[in-house]
Amino acid sequence: MAKQPLKKKEIGSTDKFAALRAFKEKNNLSASVEKEPKWLILPESLQKACRIPGVPLGYCSRVRGKSNVGKSTLKLEVIKAAQNQGILPVVFELENNFGWKHAQTIGVEVSEYVDEETGEITYGPGDNMLYYDTAKLYELYGKFDHEHGKWLSKPNRETYVIEDVALCIKDLIRKQREGELPFDMIFVIDSIGVGDCYRAAVNNSSNMWYAGAVSVAFNTIVNDLIPSSRNINSEYLNTLFFVQKIWTKTTATGLPSSVSKGGESLDWSVRISFYMGGIESSGVKKLTATSGGRDYKYGTKTKIQVEKNHISDITYEGEICSTSHGFWDPDKLDEYKKIYGKEIKEKLAETFGISSEEVGEITYDESQDENVSD
Repeated sequence: MAKQPLKKKEIGSTDKFAALRAFKEKNNLSASVEKEPKWLILPESLQKACRIPGVPLGYCSRVRGKSNVGKSTLKLEVIKAAQNQGILPVVFELENNFGWKHAQTIGVEVSEYVDEETGEITYGPGDNMLYYDTAKLYELYGKFDHEHGKWLSKPNRETYVIEDVALCIKDLIRKQREGELPFDMIFVIDSIGVGDCYRAAVNNSSNMWYAGAVSVAFNTIVNDLIPSSRNINSEYLNTLFFVQKIWTKTTATGLPSSVSKGGESLDWSVRISFYMGGIESSGVKKLTATSGGRDYKYGTKTKIQVEKNHISDITYEGEICSTSHGFWDPDKLDEYKKIYGKEIKEKLAETFGISSEEVGEITYDESQDENVSD
């Protein structure tokens, strides 16, 4: 008996799709899975150098490079942009080196505190910022046992650990969902790769477990809590941005390669990665103002590259200047000198120990920084 031809099974009938649409509606499974893409808009100088608007919201991004290449300036520009766009920056300062006055000069909103006796002014977090240094993290989580997931009656370590940062982020997102923190948030960490992990701190031993601890502690954050906030059903949008230093190793072919301090466990979760400076050396040029044989460094010029872009696929390298007033376009330095010339003159006078009226003619130059390696 001859075989009968196979009959195509009808799986796309109108009735079945209607049932599927009803199922989606009943279970709140929207057809538009993600919200409209949004960016944290950074200065035009960075947009020109990198060919992207800034930092994508709802994703994990980072900047890495050697010391003194402008990473902290980018961090402050991110915080300023978040405040300007009504997003709550949550700053984790793990190097205890946040320059509040510098941040204010760049445009970050900070709070001023005046000593009534001395008149001295100090600075701290503005009303539209959450700020955690290592002391605050230890105060909040020093009694938490990250190995067994429980609270202790007293601390079993002497310092904060990187797992405290992850736990704090999870706590804040939970409070956001409960309505206690009704804001979109961007978590800014400076930096991954400093300090101890829990196992090293408790055992007072080598920090060889740091990279693995970061992977475990941040797994839920980078795979769920951050990306799921892009879902159209999520009330808020959350973003992670972190700073990471690098060290240089020589490959088997004899070429230099940059390695992220603290391990590379978060590399795969990053959607935008900025790289500032060089690999073997910092690659920084000093911008100097000179008068009477004495110099004042008013900024630096360095390469900035989008080394990874899984948002728009644009990977571009340009140059950017870091100044006390934030990022600046290298092609517009004459404009910068005109705007801030008086301030530069005052800084030179301060260097000389004379009045600004006594400062002579000022010349400007750029030269390779002495910080040639890390």
